[in-house]
Amino acid sequence: MKRRKQKTLCKKKSKKNYKCEVCESIFTTFKEYQKHVIDNFECKINLPYSCKFCQYVGYDQNGFQKHLHLKPSCEQFYKEKEVTTGMILDFSSAQVKTAFSRPNETSYHYNRFFPSGDKDTVQLNLSNDTIANMDYKSKLACLNKRMNTTSNVSGYISTSRIVSSITNENHPMNDSLQNNIENIMNENTDSIVNDTEPGNIFLNHDNIGNDDNTDIPGVTMLDIRENQIKMNKRYSQMTFSHTEEACMDLFHLLKTSNVPLVMFDRIIRWLKRHESGICANGISSIMNRTNFLNSMNEKLYGNSISMMKPKIKPTVLSSGRTSNVVVFSIKEIILKMITNKSLFHPENLLLDPANPCGDISDDGYYGDVNTGTWFAEAKARECTLPNHILMPFCHFIDGLAVDKYGKLSVEAVLSCCLWYNRKARNRSSTWFVQGFIEDQKLFRDQKNYVRNDKLQDYHDMMYRIFEEMKVIRDTGGIKLTLDFGHYGQHDVVAIPVIQYVIGDCKGNDTLCGRKGGHTLSMKGLCRDCNISPDNGDNTCIDQPLLCQYLKKN
Repeated sequence: MKRRKQKTLCKKKSKKNYKCEVCESIFTTFKEYQKHVIDNFECKINLPYSCKFCQYVGYDQNGFQKHLHLKPSCEQFYKEKEVTTGMILDFSSAQVKTAFSRPNETSYHYNRFFPSGDKDTVQLNLSNDTIANMDYKSKLACLNKRMNTTSNVSGYISTSRIVSSITNENHPMNDSLQNNIENIMNENTDSIVNDTEPGNIFLNHDNIGNDDNTDIPGVTMLDIRENQIKMNKRYSQMTFSHTEEACMDLFHLLKTSNVPLVMFDRIIRWLKRHESGICANGISSIMNRTNFLNSMNEKLYGNSISMMKPKIKPTVLSSGRTSNVVVFSIKEIILKMITNKSLFHPENLLLDPANPCGDISDDGYYGDVNTGTWFAEAKARECTLPNHILMPFCHFIDGLAVDKYGKLSVEAVLSCCLWYNRKARNRSSTWFVQGFIEDQKLFRDQKNYVRNDKLQDYHDMMYRIFEEMKVIRDTGGIKLTLDFGHYGQHDVVAIPVIQYVIGDCKGNDTLCGRKGGHTLSMKGLCRDCNISPDNGDNTCIDQPLLCQYLKKN
């Protein structure tokens, strides 16, 4: 079988020469041109497309602009140069003036036309009294005056502009802005100034442009060797006490642990407060964190070492996958809540201390969580005996990042008993962790993990967290004693129920079994009622509602 003959098209390279505009040397390659510019300082500083703040050498405007875009530091230096060095006019070459013109004055002539057709000439005289138009002696006088009176940054900039205007040189960008004007003038004008009299500055034009300060009479090179020797000698003979070593060790320990430095003072205050006990018993009596928690748990709860500790429940999910669900006992949460006398007292509760099982008086207004219709209906259905008391809970369910970068997360379930009033519920000590579930994104075989399986697996894991609460409710409640101090004690049977769940839109949709999505093709617009997306903007004012609220039968 014949094949078509392939041809390779080669574009002939055009020869381009690179010419240095300063010395007019011609080079055949760009590398030779760059090497020439780098080796010749005069060419580099005079070529417009060579960077004054780095080693970049360009040949055209596009390349130079690209360099500034890729290296923002150079671009910023060029912007700051206009402010710091004062990019002002060259005062070394004065403007030629006529014999009739006055100093610091510029004249302009304009033609003026009249309606009658006549024309004459108008002369406009502009006077310039700024520093830019001062003569040589006026600039020196201004410089001497500013030297002893100016002590801020703006004064430094103005003084630098005067020096630049006299010498036609720009100050380096890396010069530091000092508050002391004498240090500023010593650092930035030593190469162009000779001090012949105290307080006055005169320019020596013979030394202008000479970068070697050692050749200028009266200027000495900075020498720090003596200070260096003194510091090395001091460091070699330095010793620290035991207290200083302990403080340094504590400081570095807190710093490497990313602990706020205020903890240093708190630890020192803690040590001073318990100094006598530590000296009497020794440091051997101080326990590590694990032993301390176990000791306190045993002392507070007796033989129940596992009190308020999480339990891991391996769970086989409906999709065949397995998960370890972390669960805290609701029985232990209730026990810890009612035995905490600092929180569980009538000032923080919605219960009536005299009759906690009685009905709430209805004043016709909505108040706290126990004044709504849900609470009244739930109490009538669940509390069938006089000593029964409804124990509602609210839960907060949301994702929680467990690593530094937020890649790993778990679903946390927090619980709060609604016996507490609103003021107490705003305190973190009234909330308890009831469990954690794993992130389903980390489960195996994600490609075949469909949405319905994810939803059912989520409810399987959530069931293990609320399993104990459901068992207590199904078996008739939990017996306990409400101790209100001098108000009396009451033996009741508490029936735990879930009143509401706090969460975001995605989490609540998952709890209700609603598929995530808010497009017009969805059957329901939201999880609260059966309104369709097409009728979502119908407010039904002065007419019956088009939807019905969704609730479990």
